[in-house]
Amino acid sequence: MYRCVATLAACFSSLLWAQNVGIGTSTPEERLHVYDGRLRVSHSSNSTSYGTALGGLQIQNLDPTVGAINGLVFMNRGGFYTGGIAGLPLGNPNANNGGHLTFWTKRADGTSLGERMRITDVGNVGIGTPNPGARLHISGGLVALGVRDEAGAYAIPNTCGGNWISNATSGIYAPEPGPGGCGDEWYIASYPRAGEARTLEIAMRNDGDDHIALMPSGNVGVG
Repeated sequence: MYRCVATLAACFSSLLWAQNVGIGTSTPEERLHVYDGRLRVSHSSNSTSYGTALGGLQIQNLDPTVGAINGLVFMNRGGFYTGGIAGLPLGNPNANNGGHLTFWTKRADGTSLGERMRITDVGNVGIGTPNPGARLHISGGLVALGVRDEAGAYAIPNTCGGNWISNATSGIYAPEPGPGGCGDEWYIASYPRAGEARTLEIAMRNDGDDHIALMPSGNVGVG
């Protein structure tokens, strides 16, 4: 497109017959190919809700096949897919039905391009499952929250300073701010002690107090 510099008529004529349009490139590979630049979509709609009045970027799939997806695809310099975001419509593609939003990635070895996360039509989020049955449904993995060090361990932090546990390998942690100041949090964490011995600690911390602990021996400590 940048080569249309002779006359406006010649440029307009070339665009009428063009199959692909290039901006910044003389060899466009798609209907619109922008090279070495950014694409900005602006609008001035004052709508505060989603719907037909919403401007911006709208992506539509005109294929009549039920469940045909559409979305954004990400590629590397070699043109290989690395991931994407896709909308998955439900029911009749010509009707006002809902849909899911899916997120796709490809593994580092170049295999297994597949869906990794989904937000369903009712707002449930699934990681590792296309059918989440709760607000957050994680399948085939662990939830590990905290600060991970270079050795691969997680720290369960103490909001008063330092850590309650510094070598957790998995767990869930959440602070509980309240009138008592710092040091009020709860967590479930697994960490090694020596050899294959491990501890699963379930704790509701109140400053220096450890309220609940499940030890490898099977003993349960409360208080």
